[in-house]
Amino acid sequence: MSVFTKEKMKNKNKAYLYLLITFFAWGSLYVVSKFVLGKIPIITISFLRYVIAGMILLILLKQRKLKKIEKQDYKYVFSIGFLGYFVAIGAQLLGTKLSNASLASLVNSMNPIVIMLFAIFILKEKLTINKIVCGILAIVGVYIIVGSVDGRSQILGISVSIFSVFLWSYVSVIIRKITQKYDSLQITTYGIIIAAICTMPFSIWELTVNPDVQFDRSVILSMLYIG
Repeated sequence: MSVFTKEKMKNKNKAYLYLLITFFAWGSLYVVSKFVLGKIPIITISFLRYVIAGMILLILLKQRKLKKIEKQDYKYVFSIGFLGYFVAIGAQLLGTKLSNASLASLVNSMNPIVIMLFAIFILKEKLTINKIVCGILAIVGVYIIVGSVDGRSQILGISVSIFSVFLWSYVSVIIRKITQKYDSLQITTYGIIIAAICTMPFSIWELTVNPDVQFDRSVILSMLYIG
């Protein structure tokens, strides 16, 4: 086996490991978010999340040699921060609040299929039978795990979650495109900072209107986990 082949397999295994960590972390967020949503307003959760993540990412970013973002790519970075982290993730939290963690996770399992469709039109990727089958199996798998969920009384929450899925899927494709040119950690950090700036005034308003916020030990630990 050549050195090139070994290196390729090593990178592939590393990619699968990162994806498994992502799936676990992303899936667990629905449960933790649902718990925190009963004690802190929605946008304030997003703001604290981005502040925590932003500080950690900035520390990590200082250790890297970065490429300067070109002027024509500003729109992509802004879209990731505003549409992705600010609007889509905010809608995801709202959808979870208006429904429940299980139902929200079931709706968001549509992400792979929607991302696949956007990738066809934006990145010109080919639609294969394997991709279609895997996408369907992903949704069926989540449905089997979650079980039959009656969402008739949670139409608004489902609608908001679907909106979040489509918007985040679109942004995911933009992230895929722009990270071919720049460091992925760099793009993530800039997007998080933009989201933090966007959420800050709304968070201040939320806390003014609803000052009854519970910052106990469990909430602080939950926010650190979400961040």
